[in-house]
Amino acid sequence: MSFSKQHGMVKNIKKFIADLFRSSKKTASPAKLAQRDKGPSVEDNSNTLPPQEKSVQQTAPEEQPYSGGDSEDMAQGFLAAGFASSSSSRTDNAGNAVTTGNDSINHDQKNDQNKNRETYKQEKPEATPSDLVTGGLYAVQEQQEALYWLAKVIYIEEHVVHVVCYAERPEQLSSEITGQDLTVGLKREDGSFGIDHLPLPKSHFIADTVFLGQRPLTENDFAGYRIYADSVFDCLDEQAPDWLKKAGSYAAWRYDHNAMAALVDRYLIGVDLLRDSKKSLYWLNRLVHAGKGLVQPGESITEEQQILTGGIYACPQEDERYRICKVVLKDKHGVQKLDFPSLLGQLPEGLHPIGTVEQASARRAGKPPSLSHASLDASGFLAQSPLFLGLLPVTVDELHCYRAHLRKMFDGAEFRESAWDNLRKRATEGELQAQMDVAYRYIDGDSLWEVKRNIPEAIHCFSEAANQGHGLAAYTLALLFQQGEEGIPPDPKLGLEWLIYSAQLNYGLAQLHTADCYRQGRGCTANSALAHAWYSLAVSADNDLPADAKKRAEQRKNEIESTCSAEQMAEATQYFQELFQQLHKSS
Repeated sequence: MSFSKQHGMVKNIKKFIADLFRSSKKTASPAKLAQRDKGPSVEDNSNTLPPQEKSVQQTAPEEQPYSGGDSEDMAQGFLAAGFASSSSSRTDNAGNAVTTGNDSINHDQKNDQNKNRETYKQEKPEATPSDLVTGGLYAVQEQQEALYWLAKVIYIEEHVVHVVCYAERPEQLSSEITGQDLTVGLKREDGSFGIDHLPLPKSHFIADTVFLGQRPLTENDFAGYRIYADSVFDCLDEQAPDWLKKAGSYAAWRYDHNAMAALVDRYLIGVDLLRDSKKSLYWLNRLVHAGKGLVQPGESITEEQQILTGGIYACPQEDERYRICKVVLKDKHGVQKLDFPSLLGQLPEGLHPIGTVEQASARRAGKPPSLSHASLDASGFLAQSPLFLGLLPVTVDELHCYRAHLRKMFDGAEFRESAWDNLRKRATEGELQAQMDVAYRYIDGDSLWEVKRNIPEAIHCFSEAANQGHGLAAYTLALLFQQGEEGIPPDPKLGLEWLIYSAQLNYGLAQLHTADCYRQGRGCTANSALAHAWYSLAVSADNDLPADAKKRAEQRKNEIESTCSAEQMAEATQYFQELFQQLHKSS
């Protein structure tokens, strides 16, 4: 589990959530609120490390990016993303509406689905709002199967709704769904996957959804949205070439598949944009998701529009075995595919693509599987008589295998530096937030940016930020030394020194935990008077300490008062006055 996931959400997201829940029609941009990070709240006596301060390099635009846009174009993008509408038509890869003979499901089956939908609405009439709500969990019926997509609304614009899609696809709607643990990402038992962000046209999303209830919004819900918002600004930057501004606009707002594919390539190797595998993978899996429902598993592929990014295909060989391949990217330039090492015999009926890939990737002679990349045009791929097995998201290893091939194709081009190199350069130049971002990446490691976990480097970066007066950086250092980490033995005394320094910078959690240390004798001799003084400061200071944490501090302060003598209380009062004066001098 990553550093930030393991240790909760930041305070500004909580405030954003509270504001959203007060009025679903008055929403604030999570990208802007991310700049007001004040630090997390923690459980009683928690020594866990705090979450990463989240920052979006560019704030969301004041104007709505879809205002004045063509709603019909957006509707096509909506359908291309694999979501159902009241129409039986669907779209091809170019976004054109098409119909097929097997687009309609069994008539009796459809009646059962409609009955299920209407029954659910009757049982829960209050859960059919006239407008969308942030945090709302919605079921969206699939077009060709008796299943529902589950999506949570995280942000609402005038014409667009931003959602997180879940991997689970229930056959029946139930009020119990709102209480279930839902997963974003690959669900191994059926190979389905959600996506951590999709912008969809609001009118069409409302038209064919069932409201199931409200769920809490979390920091991780906005991970994909931040990548989306950043990439929009990357493309609209004044220094970006005109073609990229147009391509970025269409990719972000109109579901233009070729434009999204262009962003995949440019981000992947650093042409006109900082090399950033995270953003490349984001747009790549947006393309994968857009292909859902366009081709049915088991269908023989005879047309170019049936070649899908993320598609798993079985190509028959002369010896009656099958070569299993995965299309990493299908764009106007052709088909980029990876061949898995093992040839398979007769394909079992109903075999899911994830099982097929696992078999085709099996180790041979004790050696790890290797991926082989091939680039060919659509006609060359169709000549292999491929059989479509299903869709799977593109993985980090597959992306980097494609990157090696792409660099050869762009041999001689002028590549830009990576986002990681750029971030480290800014940190070296003293940019405070860059120092924090670099430190947290060293704490977690980052496979997409190919950053290895490095605790000593993380400590160095946190120290640089702390020396600039960053309270959270000093607090994080305190917890690192108190707990100990890989290669760093626990040092409670040094941890307390950083904790006090952070507390003197008016970081509320540090003030609370400094009091806990003096109360319990961690890294020091227990001292009830000093503990009372620090609790008093945590309660009375204008800091960032959440209300529940202030309440705990007040309770512990009262517990000390009930056991202390008058002499100890006088000493505590003197300590508090000194701390308070010192805090105001430093501020």
